[in-house]
Amino acid sequence: MTKARHTLAGLFTLIAATSGYSQTTDRTTASVSAAKGIGLSFRVSSSEIGKSKFKSANTRYNEASSKEFAFGAAQEVSLGAESALETRLQFNRTALNFEAGKSSALPLPKRLQSIGLGLNYSRAFDPRWSAIVGTSLVSSHAGSGGFKSKGLGVDLLATAIHKSSPNLSFSGGAAFSSLARGTTRFIPVLGMNWTPGPQWTVAIGIPETGVTYRLSESFSLGLVATGQGGAYHVETDPLPGKAGGPDLSRTTLDYFAYGAALKAEWQANQGVGVSASVGRILGREFEYESRNLKLKADGSSLYCELGLRVAF
Repeated sequence: MTKARHTLAGLFTLIAATSGYSQTTDRTTASVSAAKGIGLSFRVSSSEIGKSKFKSANTRYNEASSKEFAFGAAQEVSLGAESALETRLQFNRTALNFEAGKSSALPLPKRLQSIGLGLNYSRAFDPRWSAIVGTSLVSSHAGSGGFKSKGLGVDLLATAIHKSSPNLSFSGGAAFSSLARGTTRFIPVLGMNWTPGPQWTVAIGIPETGVTYRLSESFSLGLVATGQGGAYHVETDPLPGKAGGPDLSRTTLDYFAYGAALKAEWQANQGVGVSASVGRILGREFEYESRNLKLKADGSSLYCELGLRVAF
């Protein structure tokens, strides 16, 4: 995998692992205040990527599609006017569906899953400067078996946020993932949030990159970048006994997909929000780096997602 693709995969891995940071980031760009309600929130989403054929060097593979389910829970506790502590639980599962055909069978597990428990600390130093530090204990595994100790890792993130004006803020920091490989183990994190007008928002970085237009107090539309990714421990070869090809047992599978989507969000009330996204996945790749085997999607695929967020 090239350096650029390593970084892209690492960013999507980081987005998945740190999706709970979004609320904290929004709050600390100004000041840390007491959480509304009891500070408990839940996020659930279901997404699907359509069929696409895959290739590796001169080998052609059959089509595959995928479905992902994600669940997150977070509990925030205010530590005063300037700081807060948040605990997070995140679970992701991707099911791969393989199509029969005349080409070769894909040497991929049918399931990718990860679970992580995280702790974040946020603090506002003054009206312009704030920071977030966080860590997550993550277990990622590929295949039908349960979670293995070899798929256990730690993610770390440290970010400083500067509010340059009421409409513009920047963030910068670094992230580390012990499960990732190569350049994805340690990557810089840069972001920007700009509101050029009352109804427009331009965001770059984590947890979302895109342009959003707010039609009303409760409804918004946006064009956003979307992605999935992660590093998963593979204990058992998904195609044992196949003719040719390397043994894929006891290795790591790096996966990432990226694309663009039109996203609609409806805020039913202060505690309930619903989102829907439709777009295209422009690139999708699986790689067993230690076995020198890379599988790339041949063309783009349809992408759709439904999400629900509930806060108390």
